[in-house]
Amino acid sequence: MSRSTAATAHRRVNVAAVVLLAVAAATVWVVVQSRAREAAATVRATAAARATDPPPHTPVRIDIPAAGVHAAVMDLGLTDDGSPQALTGTQRGYAGWYDHSSAPGDGGAAVIVGRDVFRRLGALRGHDSIDITRQDGSHARFTVTRVDDSPTAAALLDPGGGDRPSLRLISGAGVFVYAIPEA
Repeated sequence: MSRSTAATAHRRVNVAAVVLLAVAAATVWVVVQSRAREAAATVRATAAARATDPPPHTPVRIDIPAAGVHAAVMDLGLTDDGSPQALTGTQRGYAGWYDHSSAPGDGGAAVIVGRDVFRRLGALRGHDSIDITRQDGSHARFTVTRVDDSPTAAALLDPGGGDRPSLRLISGAGVFVYAIPEA
């Protein structure tokens, strides 16, 4: 075989390899895009369903008589970068439930935050009552077990006894309240 024939054969092999790689890359791209569209559609459908038919234990109101708290509760999720969503300045009169935490009264820790509405959380003492009204009209009642204005990282990350229901309230001033269901 001459040199030019060998070079031509190598070029054909290289061109074929490039074409095969391009086809494989295009196939992978189509599959990834298809799955991304399916995932996005699922997220949109879930969000739409939740907006029109929230889960029955979604909190809608929080009342803490000892701290003068009587407020509506709105759902908070995660931002695009995965960090917890915060209440905005126009939402100061609301409390916000992190919908990635447990629903109040269900197994696990529920987390509710507040800015202005939680300004008096530091006045709470052990055994004060917290009443959460849920979407289905039922109530989850809690008893304050601890108020902390400088919690440790371990305390913040503590899920509250595994699957046992618990409640974490967090004020904009950095006061953390821990509560368990009333007996």
